[in-house]
Amino acid sequence: MMRYNSSVYEPSIRKRAFQVIMGIVGGMDFEDLAFAVSEWHPSESHDLLKEMVLCFRLENGSDETGRLPSSYIQSQNSNTSKEAPLCNAFLLFIALVISFSQTPSFSKLVIHELDVLAFIAQTFPATVLNADSEFDSSIQNPLLPAKLVFCTLLEKLDPTVDSLDAPSIAQLTVILSTTALNSVSLEHVHPLRTVIHRYHHTRERRHSGHGNQHSNVTGDVHILNTVIQRYHYTKEFKDSHHGSEFFGYWLSIVYINNREYGRAIGRTRGEAREHAAHQALLVFHL
Repeated sequence: MMRYNSSVYEPSIRKRAFQVIMGIVGGMDFEDLAFAVSEWHPSESHDLLKEMVLCFRLENGSDETGRLPSSYIQSQNSNTSKEAPLCNAFLLFIALVISFSQTPSFSKLVIHELDVLAFIAQTFPATVLNADSEFDSSIQNPLLPAKLVFCTLLEKLDPTVDSLDAPSIAQLTVILSTTALNSVSLEHVHPLRTVIHRYHHTRERRHSGHGNQHSNVTGDVHILNTVIQRYHYTKEFKDSHHGSEFFGYWLSIVYINNREYGRAIGRTRGEAREHAAHQALLVFHL
């Protein structure tokens, strides 16, 4: 993905490669992968997370500095006005990793290096930029992943430990008090809480020696081996990306897939990316 997202390629090739690679892993559950990333050193995630943010911008056109999709806010009476932003699954994934993390390191990366507050502000300008803004109640659900990110960040960051986090924590508190986010209920996120509880329990069992680590690894490899069988799924994303509840899932896990897929089939990380990008271009006959 990173290779074919290089500026030496035309925007159309870069965008298509991005779409297809992610389409390959569309529909996969990403809780296992989120749990794995929570145990990585932040430096292993930084570059690829930055690439993900860039690719979201490319989804909105060739201008890499353009705004993220927010058409449903700008045109509330249109047919697309109630579509969730493409980055919502990505935000849900980020919330999962933050929750799984045992230290605030990943949270610091998200809020300082990725500047997630600005990222979300571009996606939901009415939510973040105007504390008194009203938000159509019929489209509040798309805000749930953003609120989960904010809440999990507040749980992990502690200004008494690192004063550099204090301004961000204050900003998070203000954002969560806005009309739009304050009205978003977290009562319907029990599946997420269940996942977090289950993986914290798994972690404890694994560290205590009671868990079966081999079975988990085998399961992960099995999931990765199904990637090659999902090329047919990418065709759904060739012309239209909207209308599928699974659409955003590939956004959340492609960069992890590159790393873990390479490990599973004996390729280096770079070779895995090159292989995936090459296969993606073959699908589109480029």
